[in-house]
Amino acid sequence: MSAAPSASVPTASEVVANLPWRWRTQGAIFVIGGLGFMFDAWDVALNGFLIPLLSDYWNLSVGQAAWIATANLIGMALGAFVWGGIADVIGRKKAFTLTLLVFSVFTVAGAFSPAFGWFILFRFLAGFGLGGCIPVDYALVGEFTPKKHRGRVLTAMDGWWPIGASLCAFVSASLLNVGDWRLIMLVMIVPALLTVAVRFGIPESPLYLASVGRYAEADAIISRLVERTGAEVTTWTHESPNGDRRHSGADIGVADTAGTSSTAGTSCTSGGADTAGSTTPEPAGMTTSVNQQLRAASGQLVQLWQYSAKTTFVSWSLFIPCC
Repeated sequence: MSAAPSASVPTASEVVANLPWRWRTQGAIFVIGGLGFMFDAWDVALNGFLIPLLSDYWNLSVGQAAWIATANLIGMALGAFVWGGIADVIGRKKAFTLTLLVFSVFTVAGAFSPAFGWFILFRFLAGFGLGGCIPVDYALVGEFTPKKHRGRVLTAMDGWWPIGASLCAFVSASLLNVGDWRLIMLVMIVPALLTVAVRFGIPESPLYLASVGRYAEADAIISRLVERTGAEVTTWTHESPNGDRRHSGADIGVADTAGTSSTAGTSCTSGGADTAGSTTPEPAGMTTSVNQQLRAASGQLVQLWQYSAKTTFVSWSLFIPCC
């Protein structure tokens, strides 16, 4: 029988939040996540080049030309709202990768559009994918970043915007004498697809895995984080929504203080009773259904749009000076 975890044993989220910052670990995730913001800025700035080029190419009126940027920005706004809920259902890592992949696929489709109507549709869909980078990249980077550095790191994410806008101006202006508008769109996708490939190698957020009851996977990732950052954590606990606590240990060559196997996910206690014998038990009923996740996401969206005089005042005070 394994001993129940004491009150001094940290939770998994506390372990991740208190790890030392390492550029090769959390810093790498910050850079890869920041590239999503860079492409956000690149794509928005690209509209400034596309509007005059496409106006001449398709002989557009002023009203028609306005839709080049409008469709793109509407897609981004919608994507920013929707992708947060999608990430809660399919996971942070999958959403982290899919946002840029959707953007890349529909940007390539837009570059080969046979007519203006098709181009507008593809720009909207590309914007929808790219808009997800805002909530998803913030969430993933934030969940890996130690709390001591989280504020500065998430603020620094916005620093990728001027980088993206500057790259757009430099690259697009350099290519105008070489090719047409299709080329400046396709060149942007080359680094975007490389970023997609790199994102496949990013680990899933252990906090997300724990929240859906996938404790063994969460423990394996936390163990790697502990080892790579040089932390001295040996055990931690997971707490489920019904109050059960799972005692886990990091497989880093240090004996587990609970007296069980040094591999992660060693025992689960409920109501003061110990359950031992299985190294990675999967508690029944812990995996949240897709319907429950969708209801939770829609509930968050409803709360976001509920009227609040204070929130409305702050939002308009930030928006009006930008107009």
